[in-house]
Amino acid sequence: MAARSAARELDSLLERAAEASDANVFVQKNLTRHLTRTWALADAVAHVTGKDLPTGGTTPSIFAGYPYDVYAQDGAVFATTLWNDIIDARRNRALAEEAARKALKPVSRKAMKNAARKAARR
Repeated sequence: MAARSAARELDSLLERAAEASDANVFVQKNLTRHLTRTWALADAVAHVTGKDLPTGGTTPSIFAGYPYDVYAQDGAVFATTLWNDIIDARRNRALAEEAARKALKPVSRKAMKNAARKAARR
């Protein structure tokens, strides 16, 4: 349940990041909040189950389905990995928009003939 909640929030975060106009501003406003909520969620689960928070870099089983190591040393690995995924989400969205734009572009007869010739050679 905890991992699903964190994963849903992560999906929402990545979608919003892909749509944001400036990745740096978005991350400054949202990354710390997501990291803090994730750690607070783990703390709450540990409190309810009566277990201590993990030490030594181990990730509790409640985060088995979550794609990041929540308890990476100093949170730096967690934050860096999440930052990279936000950048990837933005890049993937830009590539998808460009592909959609190019798909709508009319194709000349000459280009169609050249493509047919190349396909025939294969």
